[in-house]
Amino acid sequence: MLSKSETSDNTQSKQDKPKPTIIALKSGEPDELSYDAGTARFLASSEDTNGAWSLVELTEKPGYKTRLHRHIYTDEAYYVLQGVLTAKIADKTYELPAGSYILIPHGTPHAEGNFGNVPVKVLLTMTPGRI
Repeated sequence: MLSKSETSDNTQSKQDKPKPTIIALKSGEPDELSYDAGTARFLASSEDTNGAWSLVELTEKPGYKTRLHRHIYTDEAYYVLQGVLTAKIADKTYELPAGSYILIPHGTPHAEGNFGNVPVKVLLTMTPGRI
């Protein structure tokens, strides 16, 4: 059985743990950054969440694709906002239209891309945070 001092020490350490930062963004915030695949808006960084997760809005041009790869420590989750995201997970290919969601656990071989004629916009969550 824990003594009263041991209980309050545990409670105190949980209370002292840094909280995630409050993030309140209006439409269009923050500014988009351009990169080879399209644009990215970093909505929640690893720093904002004390390393727990991060969130990026990606808009990928038609024809963009990644090579088959895996992340050792990071789970990736995509929520498709517009267009169709194609994801190859191990030996299976998924066509994910707007409103679709896919979770790719760490260690899983995967690739993704936009094989359509219009941009694909997704929300990408990385757990633990990577940005």
